[in-house]
Amino acid sequence: MTEKLIKRNPVFQVDEINLLDSLVFKYKHVLENKQEGAVQVAQKSKYWNIVADEFNAAALNVSRPALNLKKYWENRKNNKKAELCAEKKK
Repeated sequence: MTEKLIKRNPVFQVDEINLLDSLVFKYKHVLENKQEGAVQVAQKSKYWNIVADEFNAAALNVSRPALNLKKYWENRKNNKKAELCAEKKK
């Protein structure tokens, strides 16, 4: 019986979070664009790859693919929105 273990990526460190924030801010005109056409989706994918290349070029602790960076950013953004919503309800 062979079991495949899922290897987790390391937790994002503070310096990695700050770098990701600065890179997303740099390209926010594309990454945070609300339009959902085929051209915009392809452009967002291209820019997430650019962000990943710049992120990994900084040679911090670990190399991370574009999908991991995008997912982390979306989760972080959604958590922040939930916090703000909870504060408004108080």
